[in-house]
Amino acid sequence: MRIITNEFKARAEAAQNSPVELIDFYLGAQDMCDEQTLHYSIHSKTIDFYNLDGNTQTYLPGRLSRSQVAHNAGMRQDSVTVQFDNVGDRFQTYFWKESRNMLDKRLVIRQIFGDLTDSLSHAVSIISGVVDHVVISERTCQIKVVSMLGYSGFQSGAVIDRVCPISTFASSRCAQGVSAALLTQETMDVVDTGSTTTSIKVKTLAQTDDYWNTGKIEFTSGANDGTVRKIIDWDQATKTLTLDYSISAVPAEDDAVRVSRDCDRTLKMCRERFLEVGTNGNMANFRGKNTVVRTLNP
Repeated sequence: MRIITNEFKARAEAAQNSPVELIDFYLGAQDMCDEQTLHYSIHSKTIDFYNLDGNTQTYLPGRLSRSQVAHNAGMRQDSVTVQFDNVGDRFQTYFWKESRNMLDKRLVIRQIFGDLTDSLSHAVSIISGVVDHVVISERTCQIKVVSMLGYSGFQSGAVIDRVCPISTFASSRCAQGVSAALLTQETMDVVDTGSTTTSIKVKTLAQTDDYWNTGKIEFTSGANDGTVRKIIDWDQATKTLTLDYSISAVPAEDDAVRVSRDCDRTLKMCRERFLEVGTNGNMANFRGKNTVVRTLNP
């Protein structure tokens, strides 16, 4: 009888749960999975997980490999090459017929662990890009994917130079010729009963819905004195400010707060949000390159 040591068991389990990469290749619709979306695992076994729409999906082992994601000096996600082994002409016919239709098609590579397949949140995105080049040979089929995001970690989907680079809202650069007080609309108020650690009710604010969205609230007294949170929603009817994440304690009635506006650094908000400044809002002070012509895949 063969005896298996605990160390062997531990290593075997670790190997079983090693990272697995999943590929979603959008050959049909580009904003959702459909019958033309291909699902493969860079793995030797079939993996059951969730597609990017949050639905359960079977990822087939496709005898795939990929290069490292290339970065330039600015730490941009540049490109990655995905290789399909052409065993028994498995992909050659398909690629040959569809190579032109693959250009500019979306491809997403995600990484999971073999023992963490019960939630979509366990996946980490490696790259999300579009097909730039297709190469077909006797043994392999390769596609080059160029990044859609540009900067790793920048998840808004907006091109980075479309965003205003001014780091401090209503600074001297943001408010050239405009009163900073007019932009920020900073106001003092007090907490009302019924507040929680994520929803703060106040007594006197009367601005219309969403007026304080993307703004900030600072507690200036009570158990949360000095705490600052971002406001993600303002409901005028209930006088409730919803916070981006919870504070340490439920505030007491009449705790003092300072509420101020802020900006998401887009031209749309700069123009439409701050109409107190003028018909075009604060558009004259926008510092992003919103009018520069850009192509995703030159």
